[in-house]
Amino acid sequence: MSGSSLDIPYCFKGAHFPQVGFKDFPDGFCTLDNRNLFPREKFIMLHGEEEIKQIVYGKLEPALLLISRIILHHWASYSVFLRRKQPDDNDIFITEDHLVDVTKDEVVRSIQNLIPDFDFNPDMNIGSSCCAETALRPDSPRDLVVLNYDLISVLLSIRSDNAKISALVFLAVCIGHGIAHVLEFRMIRGGKLNAQSRAFLTPPGLTCREAGTAWESNVFGGKVVPICSRPSDLLRIQGLCINGSAVGYKMMKINEEWMHGLFNETHWQTTKRPTQAPLDVYADYAHLMPDDPEELSESRKEKTHGNDVRVQTGSPTKMPRFLRPQRRHGCKRVLLAGDS
Repeated sequence: MSGSSLDIPYCFKGAHFPQVGFKDFPDGFCTLDNRNLFPREKFIMLHGEEEIKQIVYGKLEPALLLISRIILHHWASYSVFLRRKQPDDNDIFITEDHLVDVTKDEVVRSIQNLIPDFDFNPDMNIGSSCCAETALRPDSPRDLVVLNYDLISVLLSIRSDNAKISALVFLAVCIGHGIAHVLEFRMIRGGKLNAQSRAFLTPPGLTCREAGTAWESNVFGGKVVPICSRPSDLLRIQGLCINGSAVGYKMMKINEEWMHGLFNETHWQTTKRPTQAPLDVYADYAHLMPDDPEELSESRKEKTHGNDVRVQTGSPTKMPRFLRPQRRHGCKRVLLAGDS
Protein backbone atom coordinates (compact mmCIF):
# COMPACT_ATOMS: atom_id res chain seq x y z
CA MET A 1 0.00 0.00 0.00
CA SER A 2 1.23 3.46 -0.82
CA GLY A 3 2.16 5.83 2.00
CA SER A 4 0.55 8.72 0.12
CA SER A 5 -1.83 10.89 2.11
CA LEU A 6 -4.27 10.61 -0.82
CA ASP A 7 -5.06 6.96 -0.19
CA ILE A 8 -4.99 6.29 3.55
CA PRO A 9 -7.89 4.18 4.91
CA TYR A 10 -9.64 4.81 8.20
CA CYS A 11 -8.21 1.67 9.78
CA PHE A 12 -6.13 -1.41 9.04
CA LYS A 13 -7.37 -4.66 7.50
CA GLY A 14 -6.87 -8.15 8.89
CA ALA A 15 -4.73 -9.02 5.86
CA HIS A 16 -2.18 -6.46 7.04
CA PHE A 17 -1.50 -8.66 10.09
CA PRO A 18 -0.87 -12.22 8.87
CA GLN A 19 -0.49 -14.97 11.47
CA VAL A 20 3.26 -15.14 11.04
CA GLY A 21 5.20 -18.07 12.48
CA PHE A 22 8.94 -18.12 13.21
CA LYS A 23 10.98 -21.34 13.28
CA ASP A 24 13.09 -20.15 16.23
CA PHE A 25 10.17 -19.01 18.40
CA PRO A 26 9.95 -19.28 21.36
CA ASP A 27 13.06 -21.24 22.35
CA GLY A 28 15.80 -19.73 20.19
CA PHE A 29 14.53 -16.38 18.93
CA CYS A 30 16.08 -14.20 21.67
CA THR A 31 19.87 -14.07 21.30
CA LEU A 32 20.49 -10.72 23.01
CA ASP A 33 23.66 -11.00 25.09
CA ASN A 34 23.32 -7.81 27.16
CA ARG A 35 22.62 -7.90 30.88
CA ASN A 36 19.03 -7.85 32.16
CA LEU A 37 18.44 -4.69 34.23
CA PHE A 38 15.12 -5.97 35.60
CA PRO A 39 15.50 -8.89 38.05
CA ARG A 40 12.47 -10.89 39.15
CA GLU A 41 12.37 -9.29 42.61
CA LYS A 42 11.26 -6.04 40.95
CA PHE A 43 7.95 -7.68 39.96
CA ILE A 44 5.58 -7.76 42.93
CA MET A 45 3.31 -10.43 41.47
CA LEU A 46 6.28 -12.74 40.90
CA HIS A 47 7.70 -12.73 44.42
CA GLY A 48 8.09 -16.22 45.83
CA GLU A 49 9.47 -19.50 44.53
CA GLU A 50 6.34 -21.05 43.03
CA GLU A 51 7.04 -22.69 39.69
CA ILE A 52 4.36 -20.72 37.83
CA LYS A 53 6.04 -17.45 38.86
CA GLN A 54 9.34 -18.64 37.49
CA ILE A 55 7.62 -19.70 34.27
CA VAL A 56 5.94 -16.30 33.89
CA TYR A 57 9.20 -14.45 34.48
CA GLY A 58 10.83 -16.65 31.85
CA LYS A 59 8.10 -15.62 29.38
CA LEU A 60 8.70 -11.95 30.21
CA GLU A 61 12.49 -12.14 30.06
CA PRO A 62 12.89 -11.46 26.29
CA ALA A 63 10.99 -8.18 26.76
CA LEU A 64 13.18 -7.30 29.74
CA LEU A 65 16.34 -8.04 27.77
CA LEU A 66 14.99 -5.90 24.93
CA ILE A 67 14.22 -2.83 27.04
CA SER A 68 17.59 -3.31 28.76
CA ARG A 69 19.26 -3.28 25.33
CA ILE A 70 17.32 -0.18 24.31
CA ILE A 71 18.42 1.58 27.50
CA LEU A 72 22.07 0.61 27.00
CA HIS A 73 22.04 1.50 23.29
CA HIS A 74 19.79 4.58 23.40
CA TRP A 75 20.90 5.83 26.79
CA ALA A 76 20.95 9.42 25.49
CA SER A 77 17.16 9.28 25.03
CA TYR A 78 16.87 9.42 28.84
CA SER A 79 19.44 12.15 29.46
CA VAL A 80 16.91 14.99 29.28
CA PHE A 81 14.98 13.42 32.17
CA LEU A 82 18.06 13.49 34.41
CA ARG A 83 19.11 17.10 34.02
CA ARG A 84 18.40 20.02 31.71
CA LYS A 85 19.29 23.68 31.44
CA GLN A 86 15.84 24.99 32.33
CA PRO A 87 14.37 22.52 34.87
CA ASP A 88 11.38 24.75 35.67
CA ASP A 89 9.95 24.52 32.16
CA ASN A 90 7.12 21.99 32.45
CA ASP A 91 6.87 19.23 29.86
CA ILE A 92 9.47 20.49 27.40
CA PHE A 93 11.66 17.60 26.31
CA ILE A 94 14.24 16.63 23.70
CA THR A 95 15.19 20.09 22.48
CA GLU A 96 18.68 21.51 22.05
CA ASP A 97 17.83 24.39 24.40
CA HIS A 98 17.32 21.96 27.29
CA LEU A 99 19.90 19.23 26.71
CA VAL A 100 23.07 19.12 28.76
CA ASP A 101 26.04 16.77 28.64
CA VAL A 102 25.27 13.58 30.52
CA THR A 103 27.42 10.46 30.30
CA LYS A 104 26.21 6.96 29.56
CA ASP A 105 27.43 5.74 32.95
CA GLU A 106 25.40 8.42 34.73
CA VAL A 107 22.24 7.63 32.79
CA VAL A 108 22.47 3.85 33.29
CA ARG A 109 23.42 4.22 36.96
CA SER A 110 20.49 6.60 37.59
CA ILE A 111 18.06 4.21 35.92
CA GLN A 112 19.36 1.25 37.94
CA ASN A 113 19.09 3.24 41.17
CA LEU A 114 15.53 4.37 40.41
CA ILE A 115 14.06 1.28 38.74
CA PRO A 116 10.47 1.19 40.03
CA ASP A 117 8.52 -1.76 41.30
CA PHE A 118 6.32 -3.47 38.71
CA ASP A 119 2.95 -5.12 39.05
CA PHE A 120 0.26 -6.47 36.71
CA ASN A 121 -3.39 -5.45 36.87
CA PRO A 122 -6.03 -7.78 35.35
CA ASP A 123 -8.39 -4.82 34.91
CA MET A 124 -6.75 -1.51 34.09
CA ASN A 125 -9.22 1.03 35.51
CA ILE A 126 -12.71 -0.22 34.68
CA GLY A 127 -14.50 2.15 32.34
CA SER A 128 -11.29 3.53 30.87
CA SER A 129 -8.76 2.50 28.25
CA CYS A 130 -5.40 1.73 29.75
CA CYS A 131 -2.34 -0.40 28.97
CA ALA A 132 0.01 0.75 31.71
CA GLU A 133 0.12 3.29 34.49
CA THR A 134 2.93 4.90 36.47
CA ALA A 135 2.20 5.61 40.13
CA LEU A 136 4.54 8.31 41.43
CA ARG A 137 5.02 7.86 45.18
CA PRO A 138 6.60 10.93 46.79
CA ASP A 139 6.29 9.32 50.24
CA SER A 140 8.24 6.23 49.18
CA PRO A 141 11.74 5.68 47.80
CA ARG A 142 10.26 3.54 44.99
CA ASP A 143 7.64 4.37 42.38
CA LEU A 144 5.39 1.78 40.76
CA VAL A 145 4.61 0.87 37.15
CA VAL A 146 1.42 -1.17 36.76
CA LEU A 147 1.20 -3.16 33.53
CA ASN A 148 -1.74 -4.81 31.82
CA TYR A 149 -2.02 -8.47 32.90
CA ASP A 150 -3.36 -9.40 29.47
CA LEU A 151 0.20 -9.15 28.14
CA ILE A 152 1.04 -12.14 30.36
CA SER A 153 -2.13 -13.91 29.22
CA VAL A 154 -1.08 -13.56 25.56
CA LEU A 155 2.38 -14.98 26.28
CA LEU A 156 0.86 -18.00 28.08
CA SER A 157 -1.78 -18.56 25.38
CA ILE A 158 -1.77 -20.40 22.04
CA ARG A 159 -1.83 -17.15 20.09
CA SER A 160 0.34 -16.79 16.99
CA ASP A 161 4.07 -16.12 17.19
CA ASN A 162 3.45 -12.68 15.74
CA ALA A 163 0.92 -11.79 18.45
CA LYS A 164 3.31 -12.91 21.20
CA ILE A 165 6.26 -11.00 19.76
CA SER A 166 4.05 -7.92 19.46
CA ALA A 167 3.11 -8.32 23.13
CA LEU A 168 6.78 -8.63 24.12
CA VAL A 169 7.80 -5.52 22.17
CA PHE A 170 4.86 -3.55 23.56
CA LEU A 171 5.70 -4.66 27.11
CA ALA A 172 9.27 -3.42 26.63
CA VAL A 173 7.97 -0.07 25.35
CA CYS A 174 5.57 0.29 28.30
CA ILE A 175 8.43 -0.30 30.75
CA GLY A 176 10.68 2.21 28.98
CA HIS A 177 7.83 4.73 28.92
CA GLY A 178 7.25 4.36 32.67
CA ILE A 179 10.95 4.76 33.44
CA ALA A 180 10.94 8.12 31.63
CA HIS A 181 8.19 9.31 34.00
CA VAL A 182 10.06 8.03 37.06
CA LEU A 183 13.35 9.67 36.05
CA GLU A 184 11.64 12.97 35.25
CA PHE A 185 9.87 12.96 38.62
CA ARG A 186 12.84 11.89 40.73
CA MET A 187 15.63 13.78 38.94
CA ILE A 188 14.16 16.93 37.37
CA ARG A 189 11.42 17.42 40.00
CA GLY A 190 13.44 16.07 42.91
CA GLY A 191 10.58 13.71 43.83
CA LYS A 192 8.31 16.65 44.67
CA LEU A 193 4.89 17.63 43.34
CA ASN A 194 4.05 21.08 42.04
CA ALA A 195 1.95 23.63 43.93
CA GLN A 196 -1.28 21.92 42.83
CA SER A 197 -0.09 18.53 44.20
CA ARG A 198 0.36 17.29 40.68
CA ALA A 199 3.30 15.46 39.21
CA PHE A 200 3.47 17.76 36.17
CA LEU A 201 1.13 19.42 33.73
CA THR A 202 0.20 17.71 30.48
CA PRO A 203 -2.47 19.22 28.24
CA PRO A 204 -4.54 16.34 26.80
CA GLY A 205 -4.19 15.46 23.15
CA LEU A 206 -0.64 16.69 22.61
CA THR A 207 1.83 14.28 21.05
CA CYS A 208 5.19 14.94 22.67
CA ARG A 209 4.81 17.21 25.69
CA GLU A 210 4.80 14.23 28.03
CA ALA A 211 7.82 12.37 29.35
CA GLY A 212 6.98 8.83 28.23
CA THR A 213 5.67 9.85 24.82
CA ALA A 214 8.69 12.10 24.30
CA TRP A 215 10.93 9.09 25.02
CA GLU A 216 9.01 6.86 22.58
CA SER A 217 9.19 9.54 19.89
CA ASN A 218 12.91 9.92 20.38
CA VAL A 219 13.60 6.18 20.19
CA PHE A 220 10.97 4.93 17.71
CA GLY A 221 9.89 8.06 15.86
CA GLY A 222 6.42 8.17 17.43
CA LYS A 223 4.14 6.63 20.02
CA VAL A 224 3.88 2.83 19.82
CA VAL A 225 0.23 1.71 19.74
CA PRO A 226 -1.20 -1.86 19.83
CA ILE A 227 -3.53 -3.04 17.07
CA CYS A 228 -6.22 -5.42 18.38
CA SER A 229 -8.88 -7.39 16.52
CA ARG A 230 -11.37 -6.10 19.08
CA PRO A 231 -10.90 -2.45 20.10
CA SER A 232 -9.18 -1.93 23.46
CA ASP A 233 -8.60 -5.64 24.13
CA LEU A 234 -4.94 -6.61 24.44
CA LEU A 235 -5.88 -10.29 24.57
CA ARG A 236 -6.56 -9.88 20.84
CA ILE A 237 -3.40 -8.01 19.95
CA GLN A 238 -2.48 -8.48 16.28
CA GLY A 239 0.50 -6.18 15.91
CA LEU A 240 1.84 -2.70 16.59
CA CYS A 241 1.88 0.63 14.82
CA ILE A 242 3.52 4.00 15.35
CA ASN A 243 1.59 7.24 15.71
CA GLY A 244 4.01 9.79 14.29
CA SER A 245 4.02 13.15 12.61
CA ALA A 246 5.78 12.11 9.40
CA VAL A 247 2.55 11.70 7.42
CA GLY A 248 0.11 13.95 9.20
CA TYR A 249 -0.14 11.98 12.45
CA LYS A 250 -1.26 8.80 10.72
CA MET A 251 -0.87 5.31 12.18
CA MET A 252 1.98 3.38 10.58
CA LYS A 253 2.14 -0.41 10.94
CA ILE A 254 5.40 -1.90 12.27
CA ASN A 255 6.87 -4.71 10.20
CA GLU A 256 6.66 -8.18 11.83
CA GLU A 257 10.07 -9.37 10.66
CA TRP A 258 11.66 -6.23 12.07
CA MET A 259 10.04 -6.79 15.49
CA HIS A 260 11.35 -10.35 15.47
CA GLY A 261 14.82 -9.01 14.63
CA LEU A 262 14.84 -6.75 17.69
CA PHE A 263 15.51 -9.84 19.80
CA ASN A 264 18.50 -10.88 17.68
CA GLU A 265 21.99 -9.76 18.72
CA THR A 266 23.06 -9.48 15.08
CA HIS A 267 20.37 -6.84 14.46
CA TRP A 268 21.93 -4.55 17.07
CA GLN A 269 25.46 -5.20 15.82
CA THR A 270 24.82 -4.61 12.11
CA THR A 271 21.90 -2.17 11.82
CA LYS A 272 22.78 1.52 11.77
CA ARG A 273 19.49 2.58 13.40
CA PRO A 274 18.21 -0.55 15.16
CA THR A 275 15.03 1.06 16.58
CA GLN A 276 13.92 2.68 13.31
CA ALA A 277 11.17 0.41 12.07
CA PRO A 278 10.36 -0.09 8.38
CA LEU A 279 6.81 1.22 7.92
CA ASP A 280 4.81 0.30 4.83
CA VAL A 281 1.08 0.40 5.74
CA TYR A 282 -0.72 3.51 6.94
CA ALA A 283 -4.18 4.17 8.39
CA ASP A 284 -6.04 6.95 10.18
CA TYR A 285 -6.92 4.90 13.26
CA ALA A 286 -5.20 2.14 15.23
CA HIS A 287 -8.00 -0.39 14.67
CA LEU A 288 -8.72 -3.36 12.44
CA MET A 289 -11.60 -3.06 9.98
CA PRO A 290 -14.64 -4.60 11.79
CA ASP A 291 -17.37 -6.58 10.07
CA ASP A 292 -20.06 -4.17 11.27
CA PRO A 293 -19.76 -0.60 9.85
CA GLU A 294 -21.43 0.75 12.99
CA GLU A 295 -18.63 -0.75 15.09
CA LEU A 296 -16.13 1.18 12.98
CA SER A 297 -18.07 4.37 13.61
CA GLU A 298 -17.99 3.76 17.35
CA SER A 299 -14.29 2.84 17.39
CA ARG A 300 -13.42 6.12 15.69
CA LYS A 301 -14.99 7.97 18.59
CA GLU A 302 -12.54 6.47 21.07
CA LYS A 303 -9.92 8.78 22.54
CA THR A 304 -6.50 7.66 21.37
CA HIS A 305 -4.53 10.32 23.26
CA GLY A 306 -4.12 10.25 26.96
CA ASN A 307 -1.71 10.09 29.84
CA ASP A 308 -0.54 7.39 32.17
CA VAL A 309 0.62 8.89 35.45
CA ARG A 310 -0.99 9.23 38.84
CA VAL A 311 0.25 10.22 42.27
CA GLN A 312 0.06 7.74 45.13
CA THR A 313 0.52 9.03 48.68
CA GLY A 314 0.71 7.09 51.91
CA SER A 315 2.15 3.65 52.47
CA PRO A 316 2.69 1.70 49.23
CA THR A 317 1.96 -1.51 51.16
CA LYS A 318 -1.69 -0.45 51.40
CA MET A 319 -2.18 -0.58 47.66
CA PRO A 320 -5.29 -2.73 47.01
CA ARG A 321 -4.85 -5.98 45.20
CA PHE A 322 -6.73 -6.25 41.95
CA LEU A 323 -9.63 -8.57 41.30
CA ARG A 324 -10.45 -9.85 37.84
CA PRO A 325 -13.78 -8.35 36.70
CA GLN A 326 -14.80 -7.51 33.14
CA ARG A 327 -11.83 -6.57 30.94
CA ARG A 328 -11.56 -3.24 29.18
CA HIS A 329 -8.13 -2.42 27.82
CA GLY A 330 -6.53 -0.11 25.27
CA CYS A 331 -4.42 3.02 25.39
CA LYS A 332 -3.15 5.09 28.29
CA ARG A 333 -4.24 7.96 30.49
CA VAL A 334 -2.96 10.00 33.43
CA LEU A 335 -4.55 10.03 36.86
CA LEU A 336 -3.37 13.17 38.61
CA ALA A 337 -3.45 13.86 42.33
CA GLY A 338 -6.96 13.97 43.72
CA ASP A 339 -8.35 11.60 41.07
CA SER A 340 -9.69 8.27 42.17
